[in-house]
Amino acid sequence: MSDKEIIEMAAKSIGYKIAWNSNWHNYQLLNPVPDRFGYFKHPWNPLEDNSDAMDIMVKLGMNVNVFLNRAEPFTEVRFQHYGSETITEEAHMGDAAKATRRAIVRSAARIGKAMP
Repeated sequence: MSDKEIIEMAAKSIGYKIAWNSNWHNYQLLNPVPDRFGYFKHPWNPLEDNSDAMDIMVKLGMNVNVFLNRAEPFTEVRFQHYGSETITEEAHMGDAAKATRRAIVRSAARIGKAMP
């Protein structure tokens, strides 16, 4: 799946409504009520934003392990969903935070893709 597709499926997995903003070239989270600043929309990209990725992690109850002291460092995401365990791994390639966000979003996208 492309980055856009995994972002869309990850949002679906946690019940978020998002829309692509072609002017700003990013996704906007569509809030049913205004946030503390009075906005109904704000940028949402868990592949680039730690708090967006953490929101997914917490809502889905993921276990995230970051293995730094390995010949090839990687992040592993595990979580239970309807009785089956999902494991996603992502090599760090020099950026542990980026790999961790991507592993979280890829895991959530699997759930979103399986949803009706």
